Amino acid sequence: MRDPDFTGRGGSAWRLPPHERWPTTLASFLLDVPGAHPHWHRWMLSVVHLRDAAGFPPATVTLAGAAHELVVGAIHPDWEPDGTVDDLGVSRGVPFLRPLDVIRQFIVRSDEDAARLAERCTRAVTDGVLSPDQDWRRIWAGFIDTTAARLCEGDELQ
Repeated sequence: MRDPDFTGRGGSAWRLPPHERWPTTLASFLLDVPGAHPHWHRWMLSVVHLRDAAGFPPATVTLAGAAHELVVGAIHPDWEPDGTVDDLGVSRGVPFLRPLDVIRQFIVRSDEDAARLAERCTRAVTDGVLSPDQDWRRIWAGFIDTTAARLCEGDELQ
């Protein structure tokens, strides 16, 4: 596996390349966060757009005006990636544990801002500010909402 794109006291993250199999995905990261849960340490964080896409059912929008959704899901602890991290989920998929840890719709100005939000959330996990575990859902909600509001105000979130 290649070196992670982000590493910090909270863990490591790899940016996953776009793939035509997942046309609604704007940004996706594999998270490795030892200690966030006693039985697994890997999650996937993705941001998708909620527009119609060929071959996919229509999205269910639960937040009026939302065009994007962030999802964090724990990966089954017995799973190991095929090949490289860049092939993640393409060859045989990724087995997620249910329920998903975080599902949050939000409002930003563009797909680029939605991808920035995904990266900011990923950095918060690797920095040890957020845990990907579902016990943190309320904190995630506030973090996502605040970050989205800052992006709407023009903050580039460097």
